[in-house]
Amino acid sequence: MPAIVLAELYYIAKKHDHELSLGRLLDDLHETAGYVSSPLGREQLEELGEVIGVEEMHDKLIAADARVRDAIVVSRDPILHASPAVTTVW
Repeated sequence: MPAIVLAELYYIAKKHDHELSLGRLLDDLHETAGYVSSPLGREQLEELGEVIGVEEMHDKLIAADARVRDAIVVSRDPILHASPAVTTVW
């Protein structure tokens, strides 16, 4: 899971006045089988130019990470679904 996704989750929770302990969430995720944290790094940044049709920076970073990891993006975002750069579900 890209770190940017967790940052967005934290931001949305705070925006809607929901209590969210980011530390507890991270601890729980790290204990979950199959969970892999994906930091933002050079590989993801180099992929940004390949993410066609996605202009919002957070979504572009998520898509770039999916391309680096050959992963599917789980999202309802119609812009991500329309982009030929990634495969999406939901």
